Amino acid sequence: MVRVIKKFKFQALLSLITIVSIAMNFYLVFLTPDEDLDDLSGDHDEAFFTETELDIPQLLEDAVIGRKDTVTSLLTAAGVAQPDVLKVTQAINQIFPLKSIKPGNKLVFDDIYKSYEGANEKVTLNKFHILTDQSKVEVILDQEKNIYTAKHIILPLETKTKLVTGIVKGSLFSSVKKAGVDPRAAMEFINLFSYVTDFQRDLRPGDYFKVLYEYQVNHEGKVMTKPKIIYGNLVAGNGEREVFRHVMKSGRVDYFDAKGQSVKRALLRTPINGAKVSSGFGLRSHPVLGYSKMHKGLDYRAAAGTPILAAGDGVVELVKNQVRGYGKHVQIKHNGTYSTLYAHMSKFAPGIRPGVKVAQGQVIGHVGSTGMTTGAHLHYEVVEKGQKVNPTKVSFPKIAPLKGIELAKFQDKMISTEKMVAELESGKKTQVAQGQATNQNH
Repeated sequence: MVRVIKKFKFQALLSLITIVSIAMNFYLVFLTPDEDLDDLSGDHDEAFFTETELDIPQLLEDAVIGRKDTVTSLLTAAGVAQPDVLKVTQAINQIFPLKSIKPGNKLVFDDIYKSYEGANEKVTLNKFHILTDQSKVEVILDQEKNIYTAKHIILPLETKTKLVTGIVKGSLFSSVKKAGVDPRAAMEFINLFSYVTDFQRDLRPGDYFKVLYEYQVNHEGKVMTKPKIIYGNLVAGNGEREVFRHVMKSGRVDYFDAKGQSVKRALLRTPINGAKVSSGFGLRSHPVLGYSKMHKGLDYRAAAGTPILAAGDGVVELVKNQVRGYGKHVQIKHNGTYSTLYAHMSKFAPGIRPGVKVAQGQVIGHVGSTGMTTGAHLHYEVVEKGQKVNPTKVSFPKIAPLKGIELAKFQDKMISTEKMVAELESGKKTQVAQGQATNQNH
């Protein structure tokens, strides 16, 4: 009986609490004056909705600088206030010229925030960096001092080596290039073998070549340096030839065969790449005049615009344009014994004028058909001690061979190069297929 009474009292208490709660809500909703409700609402707003600032991290995409873009325009587009943009650009310009930032460089937002003061939006750029081809410009906000500081970091380049093998189909230059060799390395390969190979007579379809060269790339894999040939091999109709790169004690770079003999000569045998001899040295029927006349040079048939190379180091003696005869032509004096002449050019290379020094293999002009010609070609002459001689018959002097300690250093380097080539070919480092290129870190 006592339990029943206690249960009844507890239920009555719950009912009373419920009735009081309902009554209070009724009073607040229907009986409280409007001004009191406004006071309550104001208190609620102040308690819960008066944050003066709300930070939101922004994830902005990297911006690649376009032709019409500037750092200023890209930061402005991101919402950075003009005073801050000015501070940023001034900080950058103190350590890295803004004009050196080029199209294709990248702007990376590392830390950027948006905040709101009421309805006003504010963008705070805490950190970002600019990637150029070979460096990184990092900009950081010192929040205590409210200033931006910039730092210029030189990015290391990665050195790579590449071995390419292939078979000659067409010209040697086009074959090497199509096999995957960088065009600049392909040109150097041609120049090296121009000393010891007559491409007109010695080279045949099906001949074999091998090129090992190194180059450096930046953080995006872009090639940043001129490729350097380490080793070259050419198996032509008259045998196999090899060349090895060697840095002399003096710092001069040269190329030698396996015996330490320099592959270079005073003059190139062929001053143009991939061209065919269309007319040899000697008596011939002149194609324009129609009668027999002594032809004191070699004619190389080539497409108009093909680069013409200086056969050797020397000084430009003559740059002239004749309406007939040689047309546009250049003459170079190499030493007290030899000079060379290049005729029928379409144009001279920039900077080619009398008195200018030129290096062996340097482009001095381009194939054309100026003067007395029937088509585009290069007329090439070699003058030995004042007499025009047959370039194919001249035994150009060699550079002195390596000896003593220099020879021993070269042989050590040659052995390591041969080992590298063998490993690449055998697949111990990476598989190399004929006519394909393979990258290998070095």
